[in-house]
Amino acid sequence: MRELSHCALTFDGHLLDEEIESFMTVNVEGRQVLSPILDTVSVPGRNGDVILGGTYPPREITVHFMISDYRNAYFLEKIRRLNEILYTDNEVAFKFDDEDGYRIGRLSNTEDPDYDSNLGFGKFTIHCADPFMYGHLRKSKGKIDRLKLKKYPVKIEEIKITAPGTNKLVVTNKNRGIKIILNGDFKDADEVIITKDKITVNGQNRMHWLDFVNSDYQNFELYSEDEIMVSPSANFEISYRERSI
Repeated sequence: MRELSHCALTFDGHLLDEEIESFMTVNVEGRQVLSPILDTVSVPGRNGDVILGGTYPPREITVHFMISDYRNAYFLEKIRRLNEILYTDNEVAFKFDDEDGYRIGRLSNTEDPDYDSNLGFGKFTIHCADPFMYGHLRKSKGKIDRLKLKKYPVKIEEIKITAPGTNKLVVTNKNRGIKIILNGDFKDADEVIITKDKITVNGQNRMHWLDFVNSDYQNFELYSEDEIMVSPSANFEISYRERSI
């Protein structure tokens, strides 16, 4: 097996440098420093402006590649295979071999190798509406690990709880005082799963059990070393990923 590029690209589960013969990821642009877009307002009679907040813009990651073959027909066949892999109906996960994490994006632009050549350099751009990179899956039964990058909240994949018999279940971030409150008829050993988009009990949708008034469901975040508790006491596990720019 040939040696892969240091930044070999895996796109939607396809390792391009391995799957397409004589394809090589040469370089990558757009993964470095990203500055936030500041929301400002000018105040009459005041010098400068007032910063109300800031958000990170999407990323545009450009992948430079080399592709070759000794016959033009085979060269074009490889290009067609590349097109097939890169075309998706939605955003997909992708990663580079020199990064310990994955990103989410979709093809947005391409530039072909030289016209009618059997060896050439081209490039394509992946639009990342979400500018963050996510690390490997971690699990905790009470406290988020001490992370290398502490400024960003983790990506919560799910909170899984083995519920006791109760009519109220509360998940609390003890460090920040934010809560998710569920009111319902919980039986002993019910499996409760809370994600960003849904809440289920034994696989059944129970989103209507969420206390929308008193819960911080949409704003429930966990940072490095935050401690979680469930009341009444219950076994639980949080699956999450480190997030970084």
